[in-house]
Amino acid sequence: MKVVLSARALTKRFGKREVVSDVSFDLVKGEVFGFLGPNGAGKTTTIRMLTGLARPDRGEIRIAGFDIARDFSKAMSRVGCIVESTDLYPYLTGRENLLHFARMLPNGAESRIPELARLVALESRLDERVATYSLGMRQRLGLAQALLGAPDLLILDEPANGLDPAGIREIRELIRHLASDRGIAVFVSSHLLAEVEQMCDRVAIIHRGRTLAMGPVRELLAKRGADRLIFFARPVARAAEILKTFARDGAARVDGDENVSAEVPREAVPEALAALGSADVRVFGVERQSSTLEELFLEVTGGETV
Repeated sequence: MKVVLSARALTKRFGKREVVSDVSFDLVKGEVFGFLGPNGAGKTTTIRMLTGLARPDRGEIRIAGFDIARDFSKAMSRVGCIVESTDLYPYLTGRENLLHFARMLPNGAESRIPELARLVALESRLDERVATYSLGMRQRLGLAQALLGAPDLLILDEPANGLDPAGIREIRELIRHLASDRGIAVFVSSHLLAEVEQMCDRVAIIHRGRTLAMGPVRELLAKRGADRLIFFARPVARAAEILKTFARDGAARVDGDENVSAEVPREAVPEALAALGSADVRVFGVERQSSTLEELFLEVTGGETV
């Protein structure tokens, strides 16, 4: 797969404090990559380095093969971004906003406006003032603006922030379309972990400037939840006592009248079932307990919030 964004050993200090420490990742064509971390983890500083708003103290960034330090203009010409908020003029219409930004770009950006308006479902409202737009419409217009230059890489900081559930779904589906159907590499920073789980192919979780976990979402969750099982059994208290002896961490949690969850390794399940049966515990079923990105995030960051 073609690597669109490559970050190597990014490090940034403010005074004596190192806010980003040796962060590395690649982003390939057609991929949605989630960048997660608690407040103060270094997310915003990393995004500012990726977009040329801050210079790394150490490390290298390449966009579409161009080193951002040596070929800044060529690298940035391949990037569309929404950082912190959409940069729109409310007293202008949607079309006038797009024309304003298109005139700053080469390669016929103005001719792409009708197509982008259809893409973000604003064709019928394009000649109305942005002041009359809902927040979701403004976010979609901001995406159209970011796409004017036909970028290889889209960098989005909290693209669904403040939206209602319908607006969040619209942004998610649009981002997935841009990646899967148009081949754009999309870098997303968001605190909406359930959305990231549905939207992203891979994620990186950083904390105190360092990368703590990175990989495909499904693989990270499958690895975390590989041994988490729910035993439907009675009497539940007795079942919990027995399962503690087989659990990887020596713990079993009672979740209801007949639900006990425990991290029992696959190879130990037959022996655990036999022990439950010998103790006159009736087992009605065993299910693997699904893991969520939120649980993984809290685990690797020590419970700190996004």
